[in-house]
Amino acid sequence: MSMSDEELTNVARQAARANGCTCIPDITLLPIDIEGLADELSGPVRILNEDVESGRREVREWDLDERTAAKARAEALVLLEELSTDRGFSWSDIARLCGVSVSAVRKWRSGETPSPERRRDLARLAAFVDLLDEIAPIADPATWMLMRLVDRHTVTAAHLYLEGRSNDLLEHAQGHLGVNDLLDRWNPDWRSSTQSDWQVVVASDGHRSITRRRTQAMAVN
Repeated sequence: MSMSDEELTNVARQAARANGCTCIPDITLLPIDIEGLADELSGPVRILNEDVESGRREVREWDLDERTAAKARAEALVLLEELSTDRGFSWSDIARLCGVSVSAVRKWRSGETPSPERRRDLARLAAFVDLLDEIAPIADPATWMLMRLVDRHTVTAAHLYLEGRSNDLLEHAQGHLGVNDLLDRWNPDWRSSTQSDWQVVVASDGHRSITRRRTQAMAVN
């Protein structure tokens, strides 16, 4: 479908600004091939959009790092209380999202000091949820992270977080990345499978938890 003259003018102005030009006449007054010009300008506009998104990603990553550093100043007990009481995560959820066992979290709750790496994992999870809440207010982030992203697949936001996709999740929460594009980044072949390597189960404490599926090879071993 052809673009209107007004749409073409706007495209031309965006591309010109991206290349340092500040004075662009009305494109409808120019005796040129408008459709051809639109094709020529589509490249610079696409590059401009990619640069903007790249900048957003860098800002989100920087923000998350700064928040993580600030959260890491708090004691583990404070972070655990924040995640469980204020944010609604079960102890099982916290353990899985930090890559430790439930018994390790139990020891932290009893006053044992986690390793520096695990303390940072706690801080990053707390920082991620804070940032998520600010850019896209979610009443119950713990439940949101455990919900299926699409009906036809078992993958959840928690699964992507565990695989280092926190920036993609924040981009999705902001509305800059659709759920299908989010999953395409995670796994281009996700449509051919109905389940991820992770699953949500009910743990021994009665709360939902995230655990890796046992494959046939794992079961044999």
